[in-house]
Amino acid sequence: GILEWLKGVWWPDHGFAPQLFNESLAPEEQEKLLKKEVMKFYRALDHLLKIKKPLEKHLYLRLRDLFSLKVDLVFYDVTSSYFEGQGPASLAKEGYSRDHEPGKKQVLIGLILCNSLPIGHEVFEGNRVDKKTLKEILAKLKEDFEIDRCILVGDRGLISKENLEELEKQDFESILALRKRRSREVKKVLKEGAPIYCRTSEQLEYREVKKEDGLRYILCRNPEVAISQHRERQEDLAHLQAQLEQLKEKVASQKRPALKRVIRQAEEILSHRHGH
Repeated sequence: GILEWLKGVWWPDHGFAPQLFNESLAPEEQEKLLKKEVMKFYRALDHLLKIKKPLEKHLYLRLRDLFSLKVDLVFYDVTSSYFEGQGPASLAKEGYSRDHEPGKKQVLIGLILCNSLPIGHEVFEGNRVDKKTLKEILAKLKEDFEIDRCILVGDRGLISKENLEELEKQDFESILALRKRRSREVKKVLKEGAPIYCRTSEQLEYREVKKEDGLRYILCRNPEVAISQHRERQEDLAHLQAQLEQLKEKVASQKRPALKRVIRQAEEILSHRHGH
């Protein structure tokens, strides 16, 4: 990836071996040479880490002026990257793996974007949960980038009482996603107001619910997905009904069926398709 990037940029006196760009070089020879040359990048990253804070602020100010960035809307998201080896002891920890590599140590990377452009990032311990990263990011926006007011946009992994209080304390507004399933708050909001949705396309309908405390909820649904889920639900119910009928006939044919065993069998049937 580094080699392809180097081919597409103008970088005089970059210091990389000129043989890297020899089109006639065999791929295995090129890869062997690149493994040595890539260490120059790693050494450069060690230096950049020492000046990360002032460098990010400098680049942010240049981007803001060059592209007239509107910093009223800031996006924040978290991802992870795992290690094949041990990694740095202070950061490399086992945690929830987005890469589906359980058991491997990793780090979390929090990325801040404005107008689709990255303006800053932080690296966290691999066993930290997403919602425990937000407080430091809000402080970074305030102190490093001197952003006093903005709307922060994040996903549902950032929702917590502490984070909402911290956003209010820092005078930041927010747009955050809520989980529909297993959320009492969402279920309560769904029951409020008339179930009338505004349609913007075949795949999106929405309605707004305003609360007395000033919070606004935008409830979104996909009509096509709703129809598909309803059909799947009906199929699941029919399948469960057939299995329960079979169990009923089996029990009826027995002289003295064991109640606990029958209950256990019924629970097993229901659990296979989330019938519980």
